[in-house]
Amino acid sequence: MDITVIIPTKDEFDFFINTFKATINQSLKPIKIIIIDSSIQNKINNYINNLKNINIEIIYRRVEKAYPGEARNKGIKYVNTEWVAFLDSKTVPDIDWLKSSSQKINILK
Repeated sequence: MDITVIIPTKDEFDFFINTFKATINQSLKPIKIIIIDSSIQNKINNYINNLKNINIEIIYRRVEKAYPGEARNKGIKYVNTEWVAFLDSKTVPDIDWLKSSSQKINILK
């Protein structure tokens, strides 16, 4: 399935890492993950820059003081997939989150 996941975050490095790891380990992998970061520190950016061997496109964008809704809207600008899913930095998805969601979408088609 052609899907992008957008994750807005702000100053919640530990929560973000848990959410990010759960996202890249989905049973149905997203094509792209877009991270919109309003953090004061560079921890998330440094973490993303040090990733290796991930076969998922990662787009990281730093923004000033964006609430989650605004950050999601900023992330949409980088989506070129058929589907988009949203997570908050404190929402750790089940391993089959994207797979089960895609199955529900296919039933509705």
